[in-house]
Amino acid sequence: MIIYNDKKQTIQGVTIPDSRKYLQLKSIISAQHLEGFNPTSADIKHLLAESKKTNTDFNDLYKQLFE
Repeated sequence: MIIYNDKKQTIQGVTIPDSRKYLQLKSIISAQHLEGFNPTSADIKHLLAESKKTNTDFNDLYKQLFE
């Protein structure tokens, strides 16, 4: 089960301060959850850290993690 809190912008209890990144991560994770992906808070922290890298594009991140 994935726990989202839109008011606090958290996923699995991990705060994502940037609203754009929050929505992007939420969309990616929700889509993958339908395929059986059940992320831990450590997974969310990893995705957030990867999203902060200047060379990282979310499409590339998505492909790297889920394809």
